[in-house]
Amino acid sequence: MGNKLPILLLLLIAVIVFLGATFHAERKRARSEEIKRIIQDAEQSLDQSGLNTYKKRTV
Repeated sequence: MGNKLPILLLLLIAVIVFLGATFHAERKRARSEEIKRIIQDAEQSLDQSGLNTYKKRTV
């Protein structure tokens, strides 16, 4: 049992690091989507009010 303890601790730390990285990436993705939505809402509002003079370039 004494030899298994360091392995179990290392495995536990690895799982914690993996979950932390996963949740961080998910929060970052959610923030990015929210920012895109806010920008789209603002552009739509400007278009409706006729104040948007910025023309999107077509690729």
